[in-house]
Amino acid sequence: MDETRGAIFGYAVEGMGDDQSRSLKALYRLDGTPSFQVSQVDCGAEQVHDSHDQVLWPANPQDYCPQPDEVEDQGEGDNAQG
Repeated sequence: MDETRGAIFGYAVEGMGDDQSRSLKALYRLDGTPSFQVSQVDCGAEQVHDSHDQVLWPANPQDYCPQPDEVEDQGEGDNAQG
């Protein structure tokens, strides 16, 4: 909560320690009213909605769905030599 900015920030936290990352998933006013929220559609893509639950971006989330070869490549990256 950031009272100076009059906002509550909602983050998704992944990983631990030095590998930890945060992604902003929602922004709320101090009264709890959402300014925006990020939701995940069935295919795995994310979509931003405003306070009235209207889509801000992307209008067609299907264009951003992970493809099967992309998912496999991401998994292989975890095992890469470094």
